[in-house]
Parts: sequence; C-alpha cells; structure tokens
Amino acid sequence: MAQNMTEYRGERLSFFKIFSQKNFKLVIPIIQRDYAQGRTNDDTKEVRTDFLDALYTYLKENRPNRDLDFVYGTLQKGDDEDERVHFIPLDGQQRLTTLFLLHWFLYQISDNIELKSMFRDKLLDGDKSQFTYETRQSSIDFCDALMKANVDMFNLITIKDKQGHDVPSLSATLKNEHWYYRIWNNDPTVQSMLVMLDAIYQKFDGKKEYFAGLMDEDNPIITFIFMDLKEYKLTDDLYIKMNSRGKPLSKFENFKAKFEQYIKVLLNNDASLKNKKYKINYSSTETEVDLYKYFSYNIDTKWTTLFWQYCKNGKAQNLDSYIENFIRVILTCHYASKVELAPKATSDETLNVLMSSDSDYKSLTFNKYEGTKALSLDAVLSLVDSLDALYNGKNGIKHYVSEDYKFYFDEDDIFKKVIENNLTRNERIQFYAYIRFLVLNQCNGDGIDEWMRVIHNISHPDNSIIDGNDDMARGIRSVNTLLPYANDIINHLKNHSITGFATHQCAEECIKAQLIDRPIWKQSIENTEKHPYFNGQIGFILQFSGICDDYQQNHELRWSEQEEKDKLHLFKRYAQIASYMFDLDANGIRYNDKNYCFERAILVQGDYLMEASNDRFNLLSTETVAKNVKRDHSWKRLLRINETREELIESQNYVKSAFDKVSDMNDITGSFENQCEDVKTGSQWRDLLITTPELYEISEKGFMAFDEDQLLILRYWFRNSYHVELYTYHLWLNKLENNLMEFSPLFELNYMEQKTGDITPFIRLSGYTYKRNKYHIDIQSSIKESDWSLETFWVSFAFDNEKRTDYPDDLLEIFNELKFTRSEVDNSYEWTSSSENSVFKKLKEIIKRLLEL
Repeated sequence: MAQNMTEYRGERLSFFKIFSQKNFKLVIPIIQRDYAQGRTNDDTKEVRTDFLDALYTYLKENRPNRDLDFVYGTLQKGDDEDERVHFIPLDGQQRLTTLFLLHWFLYQISDNIELKSMFRDKLLDGDKSQFTYETRQSSIDFCDALMKANVDMFNLITIKDKQGHDVPSLSATLKNEHWYYRIWNNDPTVQSMLVMLDAIYQKFDGKKEYFAGLMDEDNPIITFIFMDLKEYKLTDDLYIKMNSRGKPLSKFENFKAKFEQYIKVLLNNDASLKNKKYKINYSSTETEVDLYKYFSYNIDTKWTTLFWQYCKNGKAQNLDSYIENFIRVILTCHYASKVELAPKATSDETLNVLMSSDSDYKSLTFNKYEGTKALSLDAVLSLVDSLDALYNGKNGIKHYVSEDYKFYFDEDDIFKKVIENNLTRNERIQFYAYIRFLVLNQCNGDGIDEWMRVIHNISHPDNSIIDGNDDMARGIRSVNTLLPYANDIINHLKNHSITGFATHQCAEECIKAQLIDRPIWKQSIENTEKHPYFNGQIGFILQFSGICDDYQQNHELRWSEQEEKDKLHLFKRYAQIASYMFDLDANGIRYNDKNYCFERAILVQGDYLMEASNDRFNLLSTETVAKNVKRDHSWKRLLRINETREELIESQNYVKSAFDKVSDMNDITGSFENQCEDVKTGSQWRDLLITTPELYEISEKGFMAFDEDQLLILRYWFRNSYHVELYTYHLWLNKLENNLMEFSPLFELNYMEQKTGDITPFIRLSGYTYKRNKYHIDIQSSIKESDWSLETFWVSFAFDNEKRTDYPDDLLEIFNELKFTRSEVDNSYEWTSSSENSVFKKLKEIIKRLLEL
C-alpha cells in the first residue's frame, strides 16, 4: 500500500526503520556520484576510519539516538510494479551506504535468527534489494546479490598483507562467490563498497551483539534526522545546491572541522582556558568569546582575508593549501622548540613526519597530526597568536622590519615561502625567531631590526651548518634562550654568549655587540655584513684589524679615541679589500679576481690549500655551492675566527699578509697581480700555480690530489672525473699547446687526461708512420715524494703495437744519436730530463731527424 507522502518533514529515524516502519525503498538516484567512502586515497581512508570509529563507539556505549546529523531527501512514488514509496537522498548518501554495509555485515555474523529474519524480510523483496543504487546497472545488481547472499564469515579466503602475512579478506571471498561478476570490478561504487566491507570486517569482526542495537526500533542506537524537501522540485539544480553534489569537502575543510573540535575538547579539559576571553568584532560590535569561537570565527573571516591577498593572479585555488602550510610551519616550529633531543640524537619521529616532503606526508591530515606529538594547547595558542600578529586587513602581512634591514630578514619573501611550505631549515629558525618576537612583545616591533640581524648572521646556511631536523630543533631551542632578551639583544650579547649555532659566528656576534651601538662603527659593520658573499660573517676583518685579540684581553673594547680611530681605519681598509675581491656576478663568479690573482697572491705567502681528505686539497678558486663546496671548501670556511687548527690559523695569516701588501687601494686587482710577479717561493708546485693561472682554470671545483708519485689537478671532485698531472700539463701549456704546427708534419699532439687513478695523465705525439709501422711518443713525469717537486720528465718512443720489438736500424741510429736508451719493461726507447726547455728542444731534434729519413 502506498503511504501518505505529505507527512514527513523532520523525523528521527534509524536505518532499519526506513524499511520496517516507513516501508520505503531507499534509492540512490542516477545523478548522484559513486559511493566514495571506500576509495583508497589517504584522505578518504581517514574519513572512513573516523566514521567507523564513531559508529563503533556508539554501539559499544549502547546509548540510544546517537544522531548522524540531518539526511535530506524527497519521497517519490514508485512505478506501477513497485508500490513502495522511494526515499531519494540528496544529502547523506555516503552515510546511508555505510550504514547499509554495516547492517549487512552484522546480519551475516549474527546468531539471532529472529532479527536476521526481520532484516532479510524488510530489505529484500523477492530477489530485489530495497537499498539500491541507480547510478549503474552493475551497482543495482551487486546490491541485489549482496542481500541474497549467505557468506561463511568464519572461513574467509586469505590474502597476503603488506608485511607478507596471511590475513582473511571479506572482499576476496565475495569476489570468489559464484554470483560475483567480473564486470563489477569496473564499477567504482562496487569496488568502494568492497573496500568498506573489509574495513568493517577489521573493525567489527566478532561483535555480533551489536546487530541488536541496530535493529532496536524502540531505542535505536544510531539515528539521523530525515528532512523531506518536498517543497523543492527534483531537478539537477537541487543536487548542486545540496553541498555541491559530487564535490566533497576539501581536505582543509575536514582538517579545520576536526581542529575546531580539538579546541573544544581543550576548553572542556582546562578550567583556566574557559575563562580566557578573546575579542571579536561581530556586526560592528565588540564581543568577548572563548578560544573555540575566536578561532572558528577568525579562520573563516579575517585570517582568511590575510591569506587571500596572496591568492590573486590565478592562485585562488591555493587558499586552502596556503593556510594549511602556515599551520604546519607553526606547529612544526612549536614542536621543535619543545622536543627534548639527546646530545647525539639524529632524528625524532614526530619532527621527521612534520618536516617530510614524501608524498605520504606532503599534506598532513588532522589524524596524522593527532598521531604525532605536535598538537597541544600551547601549540594552538601559538598558532592563534601568530595569525593575529601578522594580520593586516587587506594589505597582506603586517610589516615590522625596517627597510634597511630587509637584507637580514625579508618578511614578504619568507612569508611566501611559509605558505608554500618551501622553507629551508635555516629559514624556519629565522621565521620562528621573528614570529615569537612579535608574539612575546605583543606586536611591538622595537628592537626587531637588531634581533633579526643577529638571528640572520648566526643561522645563515653559509655561517652555520643546519643539515638535519635535529640541528634545526637545537637551533630553535637556542633561539628560545635568547627570546627573553630579544628586544635588547645587543646589550645582552655584551655580557652573554650564544650557543646552538656555529661557535665562530656566535663569538663574532658577541664581539660586534661591543661595537655596533657606537655611532662610528654601526654603518661600517652593517654595510660590510650586507655584502652578499659575507652574509654577516666578517669576523676575519675584525681579526685582521686586531679587534679579536683586543677582545680577548678587554671584552668591553675600551680604547683611547685615537686607538679607536686607528682600529676603525684598519677595519675599513680590510673591509674594502675583502668586499672588492669577493664581489660576485650573477653567476657567482668573483669578477675582480682576474686570473685568480687573489689565490695566487695568497699562495705566494704560503701553502693555504684546504684539506678535503687525506690527499685531496682545495684551491678555494670557486664559489659554487654544489656538494657544499662553498660551505666546506671556501674562503668563508678558511677565514672563520676562533680557529684551533694550526694549519688554518697559518693560512689566515697568509691572507692577512697578502692584504697588507696591497699597495694601491684604487687598483686592488693590480696590487694582487703585482705580488705574483718574479716570485720564487722555494716550492716548485706553488711557483707553477702562481705563474700560470691557466692551471687554476682547469679545475672547476678547485680540487687537487697529492699522491705519492703524481700531483693531479681534478676537473671535479674525485679521480673518477677527468684530471691532469701538474708538471706535464704545465709543459703542455707552456711549450706545446701553442706550437702544434712544429710537429704537424709527422705527429698529432694531445694531452691525455685520465678518469682513473691507475694511469697517470700524459702528453702523446701520435700518428707517425715509418716503413708501414705506426709509432708514438709519450711524455710523463715523476715527482719527489718529499716536496712534490718534479723529479724528471720521461720521453718514450714506442710502437703503437706493443708486441713489436724490431725497430728499423735507421730509427735505432737516431735513438743512439739523441741519447735514448732501451727500456726493458716495454721495449720503448726513453730519454729523461727535469727541464721543460730541454724536453721541447729534444722533441724538435726528433722531428728534424725523422724528417731526414
């Protein structure tokens, strides 16, 4: 019998009562999207887990009428063959489908015959399920088959899980049933239902007593409020109006809802927090509210306005991700500021998750946050305070740092990196220091310029190594120790040290603190710090000026007026030389270091090369940052103050000596070039490098290898890259490369670079043919292990075919005349000399004699 369809406007129902009392048929209409709660992506998995957890809790607690919110729909008459009224849900499809699957599962495992019979009678009419999907015929058929099925739930098919263990699988069992059609594998609703059934099995297996709670019509456990929308016409537009059908809540909207609920729980558990009041302007009236209402109101109003200013020019779709990234950065920094790390700890699980860029953690859901230790009342308060500190109406973030100090901290640049989750670890430390200054000083920016200057200098990646998340956390905790003094940081550093960052830079900041509030020093120090190569590290200039030594004796740097003028004069002089020589072009090249005059001038003073490994050293001739060369093998590294290694202290003195020898401040490059002229250092390899800048040019990364029997210049980092041998390559550059025509009638000349340590690079003259045999001449070198000076050049004449030993008599006559001797090792004829001129002369003699044949 058909029901009266005018009486249902708002009524509490259980899923079973739709069929038992109302005698409806529940039909998911064709315009609806497929069932989605069984999708396999992370976001849906979280929704699925949360919903099943809630259903489980309701059934376990056994309290009636636990509402699942409203379900909107319409009632329609069935066709002539179906007298039942069709209940057409417009909103609530996902919840109703999951309830259907839960009822079906508990029905299958229940041993209550009476209840099972009631369920089957009401949800199965003949061979047709009274819960059905009209999205596809295959969905209709699957629902029918499911309701008719009797599954042996105690003997499910087993499959391998991700760990390789055998586990029972309800979905695999259903797919193995004779009534299951393969074509259903192509139906996303069916596949989603199977995933949900597996999740229900894992959650509710063994809970057969819960079936009674679902079937109780007088006091049902799980209910919803059914709203009949009969005043609407059933058109496609209606589905669009109802929660934008087919477009689920965004990830951030889900996160926000759960985050707000988390705040509500915090309020309920903290009496003092309940009494803490915030003010909001609502309808032009200032109203006091609690933290929950304050967050909920502002996250949808003024804070969203803040982020919206960065979503223009086609970036509107980024709004949610920008807010989400900001929250993540704040929570990460807050957690890092509290986490306790053992001295040698290299990782913290929560910190690694928060910092991870892996696909699984690229976007963190609320459940993932909850699974870490990142959520706390203090973290929430830090987030709220941070958002308030930056809010500036429709003008983007509020600015506090002066224009002259943007070099040290560019608020706009860093904020954009925050909302794009594109911060380096060093920048996270800087942002944390910035935002906590604002919060703790209640958005009073007095002192923030000097604060961010110090933070920049100690945390810049060129100045302090922040390689891991643990290093970042220690840096943030170090910032915490300074925050109480942040608005007067210079006075604090006059009497207190800094820890947690590179010791040389911390010491440098304390020395500069004694000077920078003196008017005659401030501009000179800051101008020098802002040089893009130094990035705040100018301790070597203080050291060259004698200020570091004075500081060790007199922390307050008390000088007479004349002494201070002299110190400042020295500082400016050294700063001018250093700034000039370390000026960089757009490609990071020191363009005033013509022909490597700076490195060569230092080499005149002594062996400054920095050790990279037992036998590899760096010429410091490149500013590339690849493989941390700039950080680990650069002048910045060599010139750190408070150095304890004797060889580095000695090298710093070489630099100072070269600076002191600059004779013309208007021609600094020329002054360094002059230092390299007519020099004999007593070290042959240094002399070659000083007089031949092309030797520097060959090494892109500046590395040399000092082996027992060869001195190599490496093109890149290691011997497995192409490399040359110093003495033969100098011979090539100095005598051969520009005189190839003298040998061209008979030979082709090439320098034979190598990529292995087994063969020493050499010079080869090839292509000579005499009496149908081919010959070549090789030039190699050997060195003295004691000082890596040249021992001798070896010039060898040999067959290309190593097996040949029968030299023609006229060649043997030439070998004899030119003093070549036969080698018993490879049957070549050899001649040796330690003079490049002699080698070149000997080669020309060979050419002359061969041409006479």
